[in-house]
Amino acid sequence: MAPAVTLRRRGPDAWALASRDGPLIVDARTADAARHLQQGITPDELPATLPWLTPADAEELARIVDDGAEHARDLELTDPAHPALLRAVAPIALAGLVLSASALLVAGTVPAGGAFAPPGVPPLLAAAVAVLVAVVTTALHESAHVLTGRPRGGPLPRVRLRWWRAVTTADLTHTWGWAKPHQLAALGAGVAVDLAVLAAFAGWTALGGGWFPRLVVAVLVARLIWQGGTHRRTDAYFAVAAVLDSPSPRQAGSPRVRRLFAALAALGVCLDLVLLYGWLWRWIATVAGL
Repeated sequence: MAPAVTLRRRGPDAWALASRDGPLIVDARTADAARHLQQGITPDELPATLPWLTPADAEELARIVDDGAEHARDLELTDPAHPALLRAVAPIALAGLVLSASALLVAGTVPAGGAFAPPGVPPLLAAAVAVLVAVVTTALHESAHVLTGRPRGGPLPRVRLRWWRAVTTADLTHTWGWAKPHQLAALGAGVAVDLAVLAAFAGWTALGGGWFPRLVVAVLVARLIWQGGTHRRTDAYFAVAAVLDSPSPRQAGSPRVRRLFAALAALGVCLDLVLLYGWLWRWIATVAGL
């Protein structure tokens, strides 16, 4: 049996190294050190061969290399199954953003929490429709990740449902072995679909479509705001991590990366406050007639 592939080239000076905590992005000399370990050089001998490497770093790298064989599957699936879909993600996202923003400007408003309690509609019915819209659009969002994230010759990515937190996530860990443009497209596919659907319903709203398109727009805008918070594991969190080549930025990132994510966390809290006031409080106030 051929040895497991635990190291994949990802750029001129970047390699993906399989590890217990997910693929690590390392530079060329660290990748060279990993290859020495795979060829049988012991951690005690490695600093003599590569003087820049300290004994402690050699021991840590050896642990990562040993563990990586059990997690090599993430790096074996290195080519996307549908590159044409990945190339379409950015144009769809841009078109959706421009069209939805234009339509909302024409409508003169961005529907928020008040849209969940439209006049003349029973509150329970409106709430049920909002939940149904959230479920359907979430399914579309995750399906976009699944289709664009499928590796060539491999299965569709798994989707995890955490019903107690009302959260679903598609497993795209293997995309750390892809070229960065493909990885970013797979990570952004869900938002691209959200923007495309938002553009359609924002246009309907601008044409005076009534309470239903306004409610759909309110759901989708809330999701986009939620996805923008990097203080939780959202699409924005993973996209920024991919741009920085740091799969675990809050735990294993450099001090600069950790400081950046701490600053972004403050922005995420502000976005949460926008959702609490603009959506939750305004819905409660509308239902209560305040």
